[in-house]
Amino acid sequence: MTRHRGAALLLAALLAGCTITFNDAEQNEEAPVKPVWDLRNSHRIEDVGWPEANDSDLYHVVAQPGELKILLPAGVVIEPPPEGPITAIPSRPPDFAEDADHTQLENIVVNYPTEPVRDAARRAAELARRWGIDGSELAVWAARNAEGPDLSVDGSMTSTRARRLTDDGPFLSLDARARSVEESYLSVTVSWDNERPQPEAEHPA
Repeated sequence: MTRHRGAALLLAALLAGCTITFNDAEQNEEAPVKPVWDLRNSHRIEDVGWPEANDSDLYHVVAQPGELKILLPAGVVIEPPPEGPITAIPSRPPDFAEDADHTQLENIVVNYPTEPVRDAARRAAELARRWGIDGSELAVWAARNAEGPDLSVDGSMTSTRARRLTDDGPFLSLDARARSVEESYLSVTVSWDNERPQPEAEHPA
């Protein structure tokens, strides 16, 4: 599975209504959701507190402000904004990928709260600046959808070029979609190239 196909499946899973959340006591009784996902030196499923009982390819968490921090290389920190929760969806290789390491994460898609196009554009520009991502495509998207969804081919959606955070680390990109002037969606995708040899994990003390 490619990184882009994996991310698309994650978004489809969100729209289908996954059910594991911070407040889902039954799902997380034996494996409480970790408040910090430290992915700076490794990206194993246990780094995100993947429940042992969850044998699917996806793990779905809704985190309110102050409930989750995702730590990535190059000083990147993803966390819920004060305005509302994020939805974080880690994935691992599917079962049919027989040669894949199923203990390693493949993608994480993080969805920000639904908001007007102007606010999503402002948030996207700030995150792109903070994380060193080329945000030019986001600025074009904001202008084209400022007065309503651009109905041309892919006009209401855009994705940035992915930035590789370190030589052997993950890729980071931003995606935006507008359904109306008052309803747009911003997400960040973290992807790993698991076909490359991975370094030994070095967790800070």
